Amino acid sequence: MDAFWKWLIRANARAVLGAALLALLAVTAWWVWRELAPPVDYTPAGVPRAPAPDLPEVGILARIEREADRASESPEVSPFVDRGRRVERPRPPRRDPPRRPRPPPDDEGPDDEGPYVEPPPRRVTVTLEFRGLYQGSDGRVLALIHDRRAGAARFRAIGDTLHGFTLEAIDLAAATLRSPDGARVPLPIRVPQTIDMPAEGGSP
Repeated sequence: MDAFWKWLIRANARAVLGAALLALLAVTAWWVWRELAPPVDYTPAGVPRAPAPDLPEVGILARIEREADRASESPEVSPFVDRGRRVERPRPPRRDPPRRPRPPPDDEGPDDEGPYVEPPPRRVTVTLEFRGLYQGSDGRVLALIHDRRAGAARFRAIGDTLHGFTLEAIDLAAATLRSPDGARVPLPIRVPQTIDMPAEGGSP
């Protein structure tokens, strides 16, 4: 073995590589010829050919053949089945939500609703502001009241009605209104007051 290594060290590396490549090519060519060459029948003419013995199949080719046989017998479980055909699984039954029981029909008619109650009268909100007073040469006193609902200010005399209220008194500090039920509503000067009153009460 030592002599071989010494010879290999002294040998030409290019020549050794070339020889190895030639040997590899020769072996490859022999295997290719062995696989591609047609089989040669050495049976003499006139002699019946003996049946070939059943040899065990091994390797990937035998597995492919077994899977092909299974595909022909049961195509639904074989990997060789046509994927264009889908085998759908049965869906579970759909559960409908429980239905609520309907209330029994009202057989007694509309009398169960009770007597008709008239709704209260609709009320509106009005903002009034007392902005000052004016006294004429005849001694008559007028109050300048601004109505935000109408968007204007007008002079009012004692006894005038404003949205159902009656102007009862006027002085330098405030003007006093009286509601239809007798309640007094003061309007301090320069202080807006928001009051509720019937929509149909009085004229502006």
